[in-house]
Amino acid sequence: MENKLVQIVLKKCFCNLKIIIMKKINKLRINPDRIMKNEELFTLRGGYDGGGYVNCGESGPHCRGPINSCDDETVRLYCNIMCPGWSGAVCVG
Repeated sequence: MENKLVQIVLKKCFCNLKIIIMKKINKLRINPDRIMKNEELFTLRGGYDGGGYVNCGESGPHCRGPINSCDDETVRLYCNIMCPGWSGAVCVG
């Protein structure tokens, strides 16, 4: 009997909690003026600035990663610092 009473009370509490959560969700409003445009998102991700991803040709967690620019000097500098003894590099971006 006591166990059944606990179940009923918990069920009622859970139901009330569910209603409160649903009420809070209904208050969510999206302001269309604050939504970022695709170009803003692209720039935020690192686009339009020549950035890319480099792989220095060696195994290891630091031998590949994001890079500011795919020009030869930047790739050589990245690979010399992050992956000494690298043999060849590929930069995409």
